[in-house]
Amino acid sequence: MSVIRHLPELLGFPIKTIAGVSNLTTGNILLEKKLALEGAYITMLAEAGLSMALVNMFHQETVRIARACNVLAQDKVFAWEEL
Repeated sequence: MSVIRHLPELLGFPIKTIAGVSNLTTGNILLEKKLALEGAYITMLAEAGLSMALVNMFHQETVRIARACNVLAQDKVFAWEEL
């Protein structure tokens, strides 16, 4: 998170970043726990300034959280229809 947050400042120009959130966990982990970790992590990455995230489109909870982060990160008043 720290690198994503401070990289534009260190380089002196805006950059785009991407993270593979779907690869966050491996092994035999309960889907409920995996979704909780993905949701928390994508929210933290969005706050740090992440540009794009690779998510498992079948994890609808994670997709909804990513969309909500995207809507809230815009410089405008959000509408519920956008979520």
